[in-house]
Amino acid sequence: MFPDTKVFHLDVTASDHKALLIRPEGMECNQQKPFRFEQMWMAEQGCGATIEAVWKKDIEATACTRVIKKIQRCGEALSKWSKTSFGSVRREIKEKRKLLSKAELTTSRDALDVTRKIVR
Repeated sequence: MFPDTKVFHLDVTASDHKALLIRPEGMECNQQKPFRFEQMWMAEQGCGATIEAVWKKDIEATACTRVIKKIQRCGEALSKWSKTSFGSVRREIKEKRKLLSKAELTTSRDALDVTRKIVR
């Protein structure tokens, strides 16, 4: 009925149900992800130094535009700094989620085996 629509089953660790992500046909997903400041960066010395270095650079613009550009540049600089300092955190999280899913599956199978033995 909807040949180009994709359905994804998302892993949920706190439930035996899976959420569905439905991407309708023709929906573009190549948007750049918005910058997100990570709390863990605050514990690292390089974070403050990165922000300070960007903020000290002069930008020829109105006051409002200058602040906006500095914030954008801070985001770019922090993203680069994070990659070199921490590697790919998203990839690490993805790998850990896979391991967690495997462990949950193993636990479920073990519980089922125990239940079968008790019932017999």
